[in-house]
Amino acid sequence: LQTNTDEEIVANLILNNEFAIRLASKYYLMMAEQCGEHLKIAAYNQGCGGAKKVNPSEMTYVKNVKMYSLQLKMKPNQPPKKEK
Repeated sequence: LQTNTDEEIVANLILNNEFAIRLASKYYLMMAEQCGEHLKIAAYNQGCGGAKKVNPSEMTYVKNVKMYSLQLKMKPNQPPKKEK
C-alpha cells in the first residue's frame, strides 16, 4: 500500500497528465452516480450540494463543457471556443 502526502498528490496533478485525467474521470463518474446524470457536469464543478442549488442549463461552466465536448467530437485538433 502506497501513501502520498498532499504535496505529492498536487505534484502528480500538475506533472502527470495520466494521473490527473484518471483522477478527474473517477470524480466525474462519482458525481454522476451521487448527484444524477442531469447534474453531473455542474456537480463536477460545484459538488452535489452546489449543483442542486442551481439550474445547470444556465451555468456558463456547463455550457462551455458541453460546447467543448461537441467541438472535440467535430474537430478534435482545434482549440475550443469559450462563452463569455
